Amino acid sequence: MKDDHLSSRSIRVVEFAMNVLFRIAGLCLLGLMALVFISVVFRYFLSQPIFAVEDFMAVLLGLTIFMALPIITLERAHIKVDLLVGLFKSSRTLDRARLILIDLGTLAMLGFLAFQIYGQAVKHLRRGSATQAADIPLWPFSGAFTVLLVIGFVAFAVILVANWRAGKYGGESS
Repeated sequence: MKDDHLSSRSIRVVEFAMNVLFRIAGLCLLGLMALVFISVVFRYFLSQPIFAVEDFMAVLLGLTIFMALPIITLERAHIKVDLLVGLFKSSRTLDRARLILIDLGTLAMLGFLAFQIYGQAVKHLRRGSATQAADIPLWPFSGAFTVLLVIGFVAFAVILVANWRAGKYGGESS
């Protein structure tokens, strides 16, 4: 019973963290849209391009993607090919194997991406890499992307373990 309480509490923590990240991603997306709009107005109507606006848009785009990635992964809202999914639906065992392989592959990919982007963060720090126009250091952003990927990895692992314990790897579709 205590184990069930722990898993339900950890799932609530994961859901809360994903909700916060998703809301921040939404704010980043709003900020990105505002920057694009303001940049267009200043560039084309006032003939006054804004200095380094592309640098800030690139950072906001990266933050939006990496903050939304964990919730997209948890919701299993990634793109799937219905034609291929239909091949596995005829057999409950094959469909279960498909679900498990997809989830394990997704978990492995999140870990791989976190490892690769961590390497980029280290390179950015060592080289002193910065954005082109505004000379903003890149390592804090690649480090933040790494942290967001690790959060997504841990959250997805918690959900997978909870689903496995609850016997939810049956015939449901992802």
